[in-house]
Amino acid sequence: MQEKILVVVAHSDDQIIGAGGTIAKYASEDAIVKTIIVFSGEESHFHFQEKIIVNTRMKESLNADKIVGGQGVNFFNFTEMSFKTKEFDSAHSKLNKIIKNFQPTKILSHSNEDSHPGHKKINRLVLTTIEDTKSKAELFVFDIWNPFRFNKRKFPHMVVDIAPFYKTKIKALQCFKSQFSLYGFLNWYVLTIMYLKNFFNGLNHKTRFAEVFYRIK
Repeated sequence: MQEKILVVVAHSDDQIIGAGGTIAKYASEDAIVKTIIVFSGEESHFHFQEKIIVNTRMKESLNADKIVGGQGVNFFNFTEMSFKTKEFDSAHSKLNKIIKNFQPTKILSHSNEDSHPGHKKINRLVLTTIEDTKSKAELFVFDIWNPFRFNKRKFPHMVVDIAPFYKTKIKALQCFKSQFSLYGFLNWYVLTIMYLKNFFNGLNHKTRFAEVFYRIK
């Protein structure tokens, strides 16, 4: 049976930081990988016109998706700061339709233990929608802002050897010039965490680099 992977993230670079190597690996094995980005990300560059930064981040995501072998990105373009009940319900409806139509075998998304509030919102959105759709997809989560905090004892984990795909992951990350310029200097902290986690996860599992996910459904 062909794997169908749905990646649901908050921001335009989260899918590559958290799961870029895994996406590339699945794509190389002929899996269908599709990505949903919920927030438009205009808050990341408040000094630019909203339309400019939103379009820029969308283009960067599409370019990165091609590099890792994904088969499309769906942009919900909600504003993170105003993502409340009405917007949540609208995003839930959109995600509901996509899950029913795509019928993913696995969903990759944010952990509820990630310290970023936007990532927690997406975790809740995904869990709520999976319950409503009664999807049989396995849900695996990852952290981006936390170095090593997830409660490993509570959930089974999936280790993906991404050593053969690490250059691909880095190449895809290089698409996000708007996020890793002087204007996005805080994101270098995230990249440092990413590299250390990928390296030490690899070391613990006898490979050079690995991404680890925790199954919560």
